[in-house]
Amino acid sequence: LVGIEKMWSGLEHDLNNLAGDENSSRQGLALKKLGRQGLDSITMNKIIPCFDLVVGACLIVGLLVPVVSVAGALFLLTVVVSQWPGAVGAAPVYYQVIEMSGLVLLAMMSAGRYAGLDYFVDYILRRRGKKKK
Repeated sequence: LVGIEKMWSGLEHDLNNLAGDENSSRQGLALKKLGRQGLDSITMNKIIPCFDLVVGACLIVGLLVPVVSVAGALFLLTVVVSQWPGAVGAAPVYYQVIEMSGLVLLAMMSAGRYAGLDYFVDYILRRRGKKKK
């Protein structure tokens, strides 16, 4: 780690020398060390499988179908945008576009209210609404 520290301080010194002679009276700026940040790739690699699992489980049992459908479609939209068709080295995203279209359709049709746990949630909310009136 000593070698890395020397390289980092050398980079910091060289970048501060770029400021020129008029800024030589000022103290040099310290560079922020590289390292793990709040939402780095390691954290995202743990979050995404959990997100996929929750979305899939909710869609299977029919719980909060419109909400999780929109969340899943937005996630797949980020995948499609990151692999823009026609860009150099982009992976094909046909499957993600098809899945995203299916999720948008599920969100628009309110599929969980007819065959899923959303039916019971909707029923309970309707009964509470009638009692209040």
